[in-house]
Amino acid sequence: MCNTNKDIFDFKGFDPKSVSQLIELLKNPEVQAFLSLFCDNNLAVSDLQVLKRLAKIESVLGLNDIESDQQTIPKQIEAIKEEIQNIEYRPHESSQVELKPDTKTGMRASHLITRLRDSGKHHLTHKEIKSILTSDLPEDCKIDSKSKNPRKTIIDVLHETVSMCSDVFLDQKKTGHREWRIVLKS
Repeated sequence: MCNTNKDIFDFKGFDPKSVSQLIELLKNPEVQAFLSLFCDNNLAVSDLQVLKRLAKIESVLGLNDIESDQQTIPKQIEAIKEEIQNIEYRPHESSQVELKPDTKTGMRASHLITRLRDSGKHHLTHKEIKSILTSDLPEDCKIDSKSKNPRKTIIDVLHETVSMCSDVFLDQKKTGHREWRIVLKS
């Protein structure tokens, strides 16, 4: 099977005789040398700065052996591999920090955090929270029927709990009464 340029290019609109003459000329070594110099010169002086852009790409990819300050992609990959291999496992440090709040809301929140951690459960429901705040606290911190707005007080305690401890977040049920609960991050 012979390979001709007619298979590659669409010659419609060209004079086939002229095209065949050009193909014959391209087989001449002197014409090939001239055409090669012509193409090289056009690449060098092009407004697209092809050679400069190609040099930048080579240096970033690390394909040229010139040492530079800029980290090449292969060097970055090797550095990341080394970091991954040198990772030390550190057991999760429990945030069992002694909390000493100044306000009643802070003391209530502190008590909720300790009850949540001691319960061994993942969360405390609204009923459990209400029970803790109304009956399990010291007398001066309890929420009783004399409180102005017990619902607001409970919500304030929940927000204070979240602000005091990074391991706890608020969650609201998606169905039913959409009650608030506090959840311990795992």
